[in-house]
Amino acid sequence: MRKEFNDEFDRLRKAWLARRMTTPPKSTHLDRNKLYKQARLAVAHRYLDQANALLGQPTALDERAFELHVEQKPLLPFTLIPDISATDFARFNEEIPVESPHANPRRSPAVLPF
Repeated sequence: MRKEFNDEFDRLRKAWLARRMTTPPKSTHLDRNKLYKQARLAVAHRYLDQANALLGQPTALDERAFELHVEQKPLLPFTLIPDISATDFARFNEEIPVESPHANPRRSPAVLPF
């Protein structure tokens, strides 16, 4: 997951620099912490969107809980989809792409590994 966070951070940083070249910036310095927070949220949203599409259910990301978790327990997995049924768990594991961090059949799609 760290690589995905870093890749998203780099994409956001490049976009910030490109905007800075074309329009006067509101701030002259890049707030790396804010940008990295945005990158983590974007990656988490992508995985949740993927899970929602496979399961056919709309589940929202609790961004505050996610950020709190990342700050306080960065090495532990974060639950994306609470109370997933056994049927949805099985269907998710059948349909999830192999390259997904959820491809482990023992791991719940409700959990985002870090």
